[in-house]
Amino acid sequence: MDYYKILNLEKEPFSNSPDPDFFFNSTQHKGCLQKLELSIRLKRGLNIVMGEVGTGKTTICRELLRRFSSEKDFLTAIILDPSFDTSIEFLRRVADMLGEHGKYKEDDNEWRLKELIKNSLFHKGVEENRTILLVIDEGQKIPSFCIEIIREFLNYETNEFKLLQVVIFAQKEFEEVLIRHENFVDRINLTISLEPLSLKETISFVRHRIKHSCSSDKPEKLFSFSSFLAIHFITGGYPRKIINLCHQILMALIIQNRTKADWALVNVCAKRNRIGKPTRTIPVFAFVLVLLFVGVGLLTFMRGTQGPLKNIKRVAISLEKKINTNDSSNVLLSSYNSKQSGNIEKDNSAVSEKKAPVQVLKVKDIAIDENILKTETIFPGKSIGRSFPITLGVIKVKNKNTLGDLVAKVYGLYNPKYQNFVLLANPSITNPNMICVGDEIVFPAIPATLREPDNWMIEIANAQTLSEALFKIEAFKKRQISINLFPLWSKHNGLELKLIYKKTFKDKADAEKKIVELKNNSNIKSLLVSNWGVGTIFYSNLY
Repeated sequence: MDYYKILNLEKEPFSNSPDPDFFFNSTQHKGCLQKLELSIRLKRGLNIVMGEVGTGKTTICRELLRRFSSEKDFLTAIILDPSFDTSIEFLRRVADMLGEHGKYKEDDNEWRLKELIKNSLFHKGVEENRTILLVIDEGQKIPSFCIEIIREFLNYETNEFKLLQVVIFAQKEFEEVLIRHENFVDRINLTISLEPLSLKETISFVRHRIKHSCSSDKPEKLFSFSSFLAIHFITGGYPRKIINLCHQILMALIIQNRTKADWALVNVCAKRNRIGKPTRTIPVFAFVLVLLFVGVGLLTFMRGTQGPLKNIKRVAISLEKKINTNDSSNVLLSSYNSKQSGNIEKDNSAVSEKKAPVQVLKVKDIAIDENILKTETIFPGKSIGRSFPITLGVIKVKNKNTLGDLVAKVYGLYNPKYQNFVLLANPSITNPNMICVGDEIVFPAIPATLREPDNWMIEIANAQTLSEALFKIEAFKKRQISINLFPLWSKHNGLELKLIYKKTFKDKADAEKKIVELKNNSNIKSLLVSNWGVGTIFYSNLY
């Protein structure tokens, strides 16, 4: 008899196989799938998903393939282990996946195989109007010669779209591979980083698996609240560790003839199977603090999570745009008044340095799709149009991130007013000093008190999302090159997230000299910029 039937379950709830039927729609996993699906359907080319071991990459990979495998207009293929020995071996695998097996000879060289694949992509992608999707798991194992071949494949395109869609799922060390292949990074359309589950998500994840393993409308309550706490703290919120630990817990329940797991049982199972760190090592005073914080979290959990954009319209009201039709520099930030913030119909018009026409940004004047804004915009300029942006995007909190640090990175400096606006846009943050890994923070578009820059700047790169911008900043930092985020908006290009070299130059010759130095020493292609155009609005204080 299967063990799960003893617990009145219809199937095994904690199998370690990546079963898409058990796919858990956490905020980040659901958002990841939505972004990937949109990018693939728009045929944008290369997308990368990175995360530590056990964060759910393989499960998302299988779910993504399942979504497209039943559609006749899609041709899907997956490479589970990309550690090829030669380029010929890799090219043959791709050719076979495209249905070209038997159309090449054993002694065909690399050029002939590439031509075969190119012709196949054009035939299937253009003449048959199909979308070809290649998914690569364990991307950190991809050798350098495969990276270069994939880059060449991404050059096969029409005037409208890429012929091959590539999604790479990899562990965090893949960042080092990307740093060494700058030309490959330039072709990335979307980069997503997966983080461990929060406490709330851990509880929902376990309950989700129990519910989908039980035929009854009322699934068995096999876990106490204290056991949920122990599971989360021991596993750190990593789905794979949660699955392994919960499997051992159910086995212990059966052996000990018990009906519900508690804190002690979870600790015993974790210690016996060497999963994480048993929580009994936590001092008593720390445990009490944890319970206090959990209590605050539970109140939010029981009320239902408020989306980070619940008050985004209030933030929009609080942002004041003072515009002179002949001078784009009159963009000012109004002061934040917590007493007035509760009334979203009230205009705050305290800022008045010049007698110029004042346009107060009101909710009724802004057409936004909150469903788009809830998940980070993939194509900022296109998704929300050329109208004045409400947000710069969303950042998912990572380990060692602080709110002040993120505010400084996004807006160019730390300013309490900026943080107040961020808090106003994210009512779920009850304590700015206690943000959690995995939280999604909305950053409103706050115009900087900055005249149009008259200095010369060096544009190192650009990004399509805030997450991608911060990833590139860290990547360049590892190469000992400091860059800053410089968000700006214009009616012609919409919202742009530019990455600018840390130093500005008053003399053009000095800037050009630096560009040559970056090219020679670090092989970085950069662009000299100065004239941003009339009507440009800036969202960062670079100097």
